[in-house]
Amino acid sequence: MPSKIRTKSSLAALLFVATVAAMPMDMTAQPSSLPGGKITGRLLDRDTRKPLAGEVGASFVANGRIIFKHAQATAGGEFVLDGVEAEKVYLTTKLDGYAVEHESVALRSGETKTLELALVKPTPLRGRVRNTAGRPLAGATVRVIYPSDAPERGEIRTTYQWETGETATDARGGFVIQVHPEKAFVVEASHPDFLRAVSAPGQVKALGQETAVDLTLESGVTLAGIVKDGEGNAIQGAEVRLIETGARRATPGFVSHALLEQQLRLASSGADGAFRFDQVSHTTKMVVIIHPRYKPFRQAVNVNRDKAQSPFNAVLEPQN
Repeated sequence: MPSKIRTKSSLAALLFVATVAAMPMDMTAQPSSLPGGKITGRLLDRDTRKPLAGEVGASFVANGRIIFKHAQATAGGEFVLDGVEAEKVYLTTKLDGYAVEHESVALRSGETKTLELALVKPTPLRGRVRNTAGRPLAGATVRVIYPSDAPERGEIRTTYQWETGETATDARGGFVIQVHPEKAFVVEASHPDFLRAVSAPGQVKALGQETAVDLTLESGVTLAGIVKDGEGNAIQGAEVRLIETGARRATPGFVSHALLEQQLRLASSGADGAFRFDQVSHTTKMVVIIHPRYKPFRQAVNVNRDKAQSPFNAVLEPQN
């Protein structure tokens, strides 16, 4: 059953994901011997123009490395980031009670840029998570995801933990999560006993603040199998890859890392040649099995509830 966004009558340390071309990371945030540039600025409440003592994180690529810097604004809202050696810097704000803002700054070596970051308060978004029988799911994890543009080569996009507003559903399957009032978003729900689901895109500014999100989680199936050779002997230590080839994808423009993880799952065959994947979605998969002494094995599998009842048998041919 698809998830949807609907309107109701009432509405009651750095952890990041950086998307970039493959490069080593430098978490020391130490200035180099080059002069670099400087970014100065102020954090303000957009409505009251009151200064805010929030935090600003900066990420950029310098000399083939990903660099992260951090600044704490003063009581007057002022912050400084110096020793920045990059043509483009990606800034992210953090302050409890305010929505996260992003800003990209072009900067030349030795240049100083001054900017103003105006923050707005987030809007509470209510919702409910159920199973396909309509029963509430308590303890489901819920998080919000905002659009993510594909970075240009050598450019990075940083998403910090606090941006997702992660929460859990109560005994009635309900949740309240804080969202940016002006940005498009999707809501992702997950539970150990069910497949993850992502809502259709929404925006509080367009839909109105009396908005709720309903998410329905489906049960997955178990795909188990045995890897053997042509004589029926079990093959231990084979790498089994379960690759998503069906239509179950994250919403375009929104990167759900939980759904991305399900597009490639890995397992190894045991001493009896057996392998197992739990909570597999009901879509077409490609099973790829690799072992150094055997030829690679590939077979498409249409996963459904019937398939879960019979083991998947793979017979590997020896390398010539």
